[in-house]
Amino acid sequence: MMEKLADELRDLPRDFVVLAIMPEKHFEPANMRLVKYLVHELGYHGAYVAMNKPYSNVSKVMEQSNIDHNKILFIDCVSGQKSKAQNCVFLNSMESLTQIGICLDPVYKNRDLSFIFLDSLDAMSVYHDKRVVVRFVRNMIERIREHEMSGVMLGLREETDRQLINELSVVCDKVIDMTE
Repeated sequence: MMEKLADELRDLPRDFVVLAIMPEKHFEPANMRLVKYLVHELGYHGAYVAMNKPYSNVSKVMEQSNIDHNKILFIDCVSGQKSKAQNCVFLNSMESLTQIGICLDPVYKNRDLSFIFLDSLDAMSVYHDKRVVVRFVRNMIERIREHEMSGVMLGLREETDRQLINELSVVCDKVIDMTE
């Protein structure tokens, strides 16, 4: 599976946008493989929007996967504003897409950051109508392209609405479907 993912990542344009659909059982290793590709193989610094697990869990998994999480600004939409960390912004929840958008605004403008990684379209879909999610993500992709960044969005095959995948795939450079 990881070889297939590595093959899919080859030959992407410099500033790419990828939608990756993973089976649930491979979600975490594939997620870490994608982050490792961005940080270690491409040498990028970027932002990780955590919608599945809190910053503390994601950063531990990154450490275990030998990923330098100090090169990443985290936007934690899970744990609330109870915690503090130097490289993390804690949001109350992912219910406010406006709040997430406001947090992403300085990321787009920061020339030291090269990517935005959105770890779960499915988590967004729990709180928001599919049309709202599509509008938000398409706007995010427009901003990523405008600022010559890369973007990765993850979804679970078992959970992600097929129409959501279809609508987002037309604005992505590549859809990586790891469920086939």
